[in-house]
Amino acid sequence: MESERKRRKVINARYNWSRVEADLFLQLVLQMKDRFEKPTARLFYTQLAEKEQSLACFSWKAMRDKMKNMKNKYKAAIAWRSNTGARLVEEDKERTIRDYILKLCPQFDILEELFGERPSIHPLFIADSDDSASTDTDVWLDLEFTSPVGDDEGNVSGTISPPPMFSTSPTPATFQPLHNEQATPARPSTPRDSFSAFKQQMAKKPSSKQPAKPSSSLGYLNQINLERLEAKYKADKEAEAEDRRIQLEKEKFLWQREREEKLLELDEKRMLAEIETGRMLKREELRNKFLLEKLRIEKEFELKKMERQDVRRNKTE
Repeated sequence: MESERKRRKVINARYNWSRVEADLFLQLVLQMKDRFEKPTARLFYTQLAEKEQSLACFSWKAMRDKMKNMKNKYKAAIAWRSNTGARLVEEDKERTIRDYILKLCPQFDILEELFGERPSIHPLFIADSDDSASTDTDVWLDLEFTSPVGDDEGNVSGTISPPPMFSTSPTPATFQPLHNEQATPARPSTPRDSFSAFKQQMAKKPSSKQPAKPSSSLGYLNQINLERLEAKYKADKEAEAEDRRIQLEKEKFLWQREREEKLLELDEKRMLAEIETGRMLKREELRNKFLLEKLRIEKEFELKKMERQDVRRNKTE
């Protein structure tokens, strides 16, 4: 069990980005900001890693999470500058404001070039008529908490009233007076109540881990385009893998054919060598037989000659 925990700890270990690596990563993203995370974040960061070898050790998810982290720091610095830093207008505090912003977000200048020209870090989509109410609510929920402002009567209010929500469904027109003397005066909201409601709203988490479905025609079109691009990318990868497999099969077939041809050639040479060796052995055998037969005849002839000489010698005696 301890070995599994150690191994799990090593596998899930997080890598801390250095300042140089983070700056290099942002500079490369800044060069490609026209197609930032397009068509998908996976393709964008994969191409970024292929372009710079020093980022090849990071996965596309690690780069995406790093970008989200820096973007959150940039948003926090922008919110602080809008709510608190903007009121410090004295010249002797400008350096303090910038130092604190750089402390909140060390890469603030690069992120300002990347996201500063955009109207919003989270751009709004074009909502349908049915979703106008939910769209207006989401827009006003994204607004940051503002400082309390006093009215003429001395009451302090720290909330921002959203604009009226428009709906395409026909509703009867109703008019309400601006000042109703008989209406019961509402309890003035305090900054503590507004900030508590804001914290509760920000602390809410989605019930499921699945991404929310788009609620507008433009959102559906973007989702369809992304799915189409992912399907095309997957089909291209499968076709490339199939081409590689066919090429390997072809090379294997050619190698096997060449190997069989060489084996046949070797067998043919071996057979020819065996035939030639057999012929030589047969020729040598016949030659040896001929010599033996010749020697035998010569010996028999000499023996007969000696016998005749003996017979003649006996007759003369």
